[in-house]
Order: sequence, then C-alpha cells, then structure tokens
Amino acid sequence: MEKTEAYSHKPACRHFPICQDNEFGENLTEVAAFHHTTPEEIVRRHTEPVYSVFTVGFQPGFPYLGGLPENLYTSRRTVPQMQISTDSVAIGGSQTGIYPFASPNDGQ
Repeated sequence: MEKTEAYSHKPACRHFPICQDNEFGENLTEVAAFHHTTPEEIVRRHTEPVYSVFTVGFQPGFPYLGGLPENLYTSRRTVPQMQISTDSVAIGGSQTGIYPFASPNDGQ
C-alpha cells in the first residue's frame, strides 16, 4: 500500500446571523425560566462563544456545535416538538445546533 500524506485542513470561521427576538425565539422564555434568568441573558450567553462544528449529521447540513457554556446546558424535551422551523437554533444538553430543514426537535 502506498504511503500518503496526512490530511491537513485549515479551520475557517463562519458567522451566522441569528434573530433571537421573542417573536422568533419560540422557546427563549422557557430556556430563560429553566436557567432562572432573562431571555436577554440567554441571548448574551449564547452569542458570546465561538463554537466548533463537532460533526454534521442527524439531517444533511445539521452542525452539532460544541463550545456551549456550561451555564447554558439545557435538558432535552421529554416530548419532542413535532415541527421546528428551518434555520432554527436549539440547545440540547451540552450542544447547540442549527436546523437546515423543518423537522421534529427534542432540544429547547
């Protein structure tokens, strides 16, 4: 077998605009209540870090994002939502992700 060079990939940083107003942040009030804080504080905590894409899966193009601050870890729903909108952002446990398609969701 022929010896090959190791794969090297230079990381790139991507910025995604996210609207987290109550009109679009359907679960924002619930997440704030879970953490005993305000929706504004949840938005501040969520937008502060730089996230890493751990893997892509669940649906084509769905990034599992790591680097969520521990003070945002949020339990998954016991009863999933039947439909979450395309481009929604959710927190599930210690990760966050962006839904590329409408689908069921057990995150918050």
